[in-house]
Amino acid sequence: MLNCDRSWILLLQCEFGKHPAPRLISFQYTPPLLDAAIAPFFFFTWAVDATLFGKHTSMICSSPEKAEATLDSLKTLACPNCKKIGFLNRHGYLRGYDCLQDNKRSIRANRVFCNNRSAAKGCGRTFSIWLAGTLKRLSLPAQNLWQFLSSAAHCPNKATAFDAIDSSLSHSTAYRIWDRFQKAQSIIRTALMRLCPPPHLDELLATQRTIAHLKAAFQLAPPGEPFVDNPIAFFQVQLQISFF
Repeated sequence: MLNCDRSWILLLQCEFGKHPAPRLISFQYTPPLLDAAIAPFFFFTWAVDATLFGKHTSMICSSPEKAEATLDSLKTLACPNCKKIGFLNRHGYLRGYDCLQDNKRSIRANRVFCNNRSAAKGCGRTFSIWLAGTLKRLSLPAQNLWQFLSSAAHCPNKATAFDAIDSSLSHSTAYRIWDRFQKAQSIIRTALMRLCPPPHLDELLATQRTIAHLKAAFQLAPPGEPFVDNPIAFFQVQLQISFF
């Protein structure tokens, strides 16, 4: 028996039994704190890049035609996870509810698989290809979301602003969406700094500043792209990250 405190022995017996099978016990390690000068930069950089390079990697296309062209050229594209070329295959669809189709289940995105079967040398991971007008974990289109957010930023009653987009969703959905927007502002505005600096505005709420920053970034949209008054779609395509 190991020469250690009896409380540790009782703890291990309660967790693994008196005669446990041989196993590897891993203990959680807490890393040291970052220096105060670089901690904010590290946090915001990780928060923005985690969506693109982390578990939920995806590609975002500006139109259905570009999405289909991307799917047709998968064999010439590098996997965003392992960076290898020639192993990407179509892998079905992501389905969900769409409020533009009477809340029926519809195709939301295309799944792509990096083949690691047989002699293939891919990584075996998957990612998705989305359209800029579609948002993850939200049935509301990007165009309607922008109309609601730009109106709700200057309206104390969020339900009234939500009624203006003529959606079949309930009023409680408006407050849940607004809460998500408020919690995501730091990531959204940090990502927008890659496109343009924030406009100089005084005496505005934080949400109003974020809306103004989105409008300023939207001025950089090329005229030929299908971003008809839709800064959120432009945000997703240019930065290749989800708005929420």
